[in-house]
Amino acid sequence: MTTKKVSEIISSLLENDEHYEQMSRKEAEVWGRVFSDQRRNAALKEDQKAAAELRLNRRKPSVHEVLKRYALDLVDGLSLACGSGRAERMMMKNGICQTFHGIDISQEALKEASNLAKAENMAISYEQADLNKILLKEAAYDLVVTQNCLHHVVQLEHLAQEICRSLRRNGVLWIHDYIGETQFQYSDSRLAIINEILAILPEEFRQDKVNQRRITALVRREP
Repeated sequence: MTTKKVSEIISSLLENDEHYEQMSRKEAEVWGRVFSDQRRNAALKEDQKAAAELRLNRRKPSVHEVLKRYALDLVDGLSLACGSGRAERMMMKNGICQTFHGIDISQEALKEASNLAKAENMAISYEQADLNKILLKEAAYDLVVTQNCLHHVVQLEHLAQEICRSLRRNGVLWIHDYIGETQFQYSDSRLAIINEILAILPEEFRQDKVNQRRITALVRREP
């Protein structure tokens, strides 16, 4: 599918409020499950076990380790698509910012994040909002964190402008994200490689745990 065709589909979606809200609710439901700390911790244990068996070194510096290295004076932080709040809790435990505000589309994830923050008596507030439409406070934050969320945003230019407006002078923006074909529009060569790998994997490793189904082959989906 061409980039022009993808753009046409996205434009049509944004012009149809009912369709957009329907897809937005679906995304909130899915990521409410995915972002759960309980689900993530279980998956992390499986990943670490596999990495140890295969002798893979997956260690990479975390956001709080990098920020502490530069000894920056960060007071107020914003976490976009915060999920269950793990990133901001970890940063505050490591002395990064005195307050945090987390924003996510999933009410379920935010409920878990809020309960965990209160249990640890942390100065973290939460808000449910759509990053495609959000309006951020001007010059309100010393740090804005986006982890694995920007590739989900359709109105990326709007969000970038809001982030820029919300940062104070000498503020810091942290981006950790996926880079690749947007809207699952994988190239033929990449699809061929992925499906060759899938074909030789034991069935137990071909499971989509989010949607609870077996993966037989990866296809180029309609955006």
